[in-house]
Amino acid sequence: MSDIFDQVERQLGRKTATQYVWVIILVNFVIWGIALACGLAWLTHLISTFLHHNWGFMFWGALFFPIGIFHGFGVWLGIWVF
Repeated sequence: MSDIFDQVERQLGRKTATQYVWVIILVNFVIWGIALACGLAWLTHLISTFLHHNWGFMFWGALFFPIGIFHGFGVWLGIWVF
């Protein structure tokens, strides 16, 4: 397996290969940031609908998480109150 990495390093050069590390780190931060924001938006949906006793919407938003994520972002932006 290290033979493959050695070939890539020889083709790209050592300096160029290490420059890609920062791109990978940045992409990882962006992906984890989006995942964290979506998870927190979904949690916001659950808490908001629980506090407003909107059980049906809470159930469907928990079951079909894109609904909950979309609603959670809406709550953050002030579009929806419940």
